[in-house]
Amino acid sequence: MKESILYLKEKLTSLFEEHSYLEIRYEFKNIINSHIIEVKPIHCFNSDRQYILKQIEIEEAFENKFFGEEVVFITEGSLVKIGNPILSLGVTSINVDLSTFIQQKVIVSAPKVCFEQSCYIISSESNFEVVNEASPPAYSKISNNQSKDSIVSESFLF
Repeated sequence: MKESILYLKEKLTSLFEEHSYLEIRYEFKNIINSHIIEVKPIHCFNSDRQYILKQIEIEEAFENKFFGEEVVFITEGSLVKIGNPILSLGVTSINVDLSTFIQQKVIVSAPKVCFEQSCYIISSESNFEVVNEASPPAYSKISNNQSKDSIVSESFLF
């Protein structure tokens, strides 16, 4: 493995240990002889002073040590994308095939408008899961067949 790759893996691991709230993915693109480092979330990439100073330090040290190779830091919305990361830190990946789920309409009635509760029922074959939603539902309305003291919330899973 190239010395520059080992060097960056070590530096990025150290960066993540100092800033564990970041998501860091790293890929070496051999065809352009460039090291692409994606850092998320975007607000930390743009505004976190401690992170920015560390990024500049890594870039300068790398450029002085590995002449002829480029290191590029990117974030969300960049035209350059990470396709095959060789290092992923702080990244959680959840692969869910949504085509196996059935969309169901859920109606939750409360006797008074003192709270709203929304949830989704996600079913797949014979398994059912009820997921509560902390935020307000997509929309709420008072149904014609309900009393004025109750509220009906309708939510949909897309």
